[in-house]
Amino acid sequence: MQALLLSFLPQGVRAAGRDELRRAQLTIAGCWLSAVMAGASALMQALAGVRVSAIACALCSVASAALPFYVRRTGHWRHAAGALAAVVWGGTVAVAALTGGMLVAALYYLVFAAAVATITLGLRIGLALGLANVAIAGGFYALHAAGAPVPISVPPELALRSTIRGALVFNLALTALLAAVEWLRSESARHSEETERRFRALADYGPDLIVEMDATGRILDSNAAFGRRRGQMAGRLATEGIHPDDQPVLRDAARALETQASVRVGPMRWVESSGQTRWFESSLTRFRAGDEWRLLAVSRDVTSRMTLEAQLRQSQKMQAVGQLASGLAHDFNNLLTVVSGYAEVIAARTRGDAESRGAAAEILRVSDQGAALTRRLLALSRPSTISRSAIDLNQVVRDEERMLRVLLGESITLLFEVALGEARVLADAGEVEQILVNLVANTRDALPNGGTVRVATHARGGRASLVVHDNGAGIEPALRERIFEPFFTTKKPGHGSGLGLYVVYSIVSGLGGEIDVQTEPRAGTRITVNLPLLAPLGRAAAEAARGEALGGRERVLVVEDQPELRALLRESLSSVGYQVVVAADGIEALALGVRDDVDLVVSDIVMPRMGGLALVATLREKRPELRVLFVSGDPPELSRLDPRDRLLRKPFLIHDLRCAVRDVLDAG
Repeated sequence: MQALLLSFLPQGVRAAGRDELRRAQLTIAGCWLSAVMAGASALMQALAGVRVSAIACALCSVASAALPFYVRRTGHWRHAAGALAAVVWGGTVAVAALTGGMLVAALYYLVFAAAVATITLGLRIGLALGLANVAIAGGFYALHAAGAPVPISVPPELALRSTIRGALVFNLALTALLAAVEWLRSESARHSEETERRFRALADYGPDLIVEMDATGRILDSNAAFGRRRGQMAGRLATEGIHPDDQPVLRDAARALETQASVRVGPMRWVESSGQTRWFESSLTRFRAGDEWRLLAVSRDVTSRMTLEAQLRQSQKMQAVGQLASGLAHDFNNLLTVVSGYAEVIAARTRGDAESRGAAAEILRVSDQGAALTRRLLALSRPSTISRSAIDLNQVVRDEERMLRVLLGESITLLFEVALGEARVLADAGEVEQILVNLVANTRDALPNGGTVRVATHARGGRASLVVHDNGAGIEPALRERIFEPFFTTKKPGHGSGLGLYVVYSIVSGLGGEIDVQTEPRAGTRITVNLPLLAPLGRAAAEAARGEALGGRERVLVVEDQPELRALLRESLSSVGYQVVVAADGIEALALGVRDDVDLVVSDIVMPRMGGLALVATLREKRPELRVLFVSGDPPELSRLDPRDRLLRKPFLIHDLRCAVRDVLDAG
């Protein structure tokens, strides 16, 4: 039935609103009802032998049935409703006049016309028709009281038959009208409930928080969002929960709404009862509900976006720091190489002077600390290039002692138990430093009120072990299996990324090692990192490493932009027999014309005008077999280097340089 009624209403009428649609549907239903009732009256009038009245009723039936098709074509349902009221009212009067005195019965049908007009066209038109009916009835009563001839006296048999028939038709028509009104009302209510339920679902299951407020900012209703039930925020002020620093922004937006219909606000912070902070953006709209002004706020959680933006800003900062650190490291490593090189020269020339040799050894030790500081700066600012080689685990741990004491602070006692001798492992010194720093930082968080941290090393059974032991609260058994998971942390939000132990696990796994965790609640934690132990140097190899490297008679091209370091390299190699040619950069090296008579190129990588990589690529166009030793404090990714080439990191000792030069020449 609903679909049939809607089929006679154009799309413009359907979209006019719920009340308009209901009244238009009632008009169509009234037209059909009038057509049926008028048709029934025509049939009864015809059976009674009153042909003229039957024809009038038939015309009313046809007119009523034609009105829905007029609405379908034009959409003017109000015109059809007025025409229907006129047909019912006028037809009733006409039939009553044609029956010869049944105006008394006609008064009942006039009430039906007023009811139809009230439902379809509104109370004013229905009331007007009702007053017209009262005027007609009152007029006939006045005429009858004055003795005027009024055709209301009819034979008793006709009056009885007509009255019963009229009452029957009237009651059937009125009952049908009430049934139609009730059906359309229930359908309208069901449609309204379905529409409200659908929009509630859209609001509750959407990502946005929708809040309705009064003019004072008190929340009247809210949907289910941000982890809250529908209506849970009702009665609260909209400013409750907003970060104090962001509340002026909301007040400014409220003042802007006095002159604007809608305002966008944010991002702002919302502090949960748990202490967690959310970022959100809102759109505020002012609207009128009756005689009151209301505010509608639609808020979206943008915490993830703000976090990503903060990470991007931090990444950009670190990238800038990395670029600055790279430039500083290049110059600083050149200076350290010069300082350590000449300190080594002093130590070699003052073999009999213990005091001078001690001073030179102290310079070398401080130079090594400066080199370690440069490596840490690069590692913190951007991913460092990993170059694994045989290193002494014990020496790396000793070098970190001072920094670890600063990291732990004065409230925590740091004990070092580093084994004597060497514990050689295949690793990068920066990787070992990162393992040690992350483990010790983790123990600091486990000792908020102070305590003791023990760092120890030992080598046995083919393994070199690094042990970090604290006497803190320990780790719960349920959490022990998860401590190496990425982003897992038991710290408060904003106090840890959950990546420290995961980085340790990743590095140790990459080195072919293992991690052992021994912990009990309130009994401390002992973490042991086991790495494969390299075989110690043989006696002959150790003596050769401690002795002076052999020189040679080969011709070596040294390319270095730092004048002091260039002079040191030339002196260090020429003093052991090499024929050395020097250049300040790649352009100057090519200008020297030394292409065919050079046995080895010793070159920095980063230089003005032309760097070492471009220089070697140019030289190898004619001499593919050319041997190369690169020296750099901040080298590029190792994948960019030719596998035939050797890399010596700055700062380095003269002894290391001579050994590297001899190794490259002999390998060729």
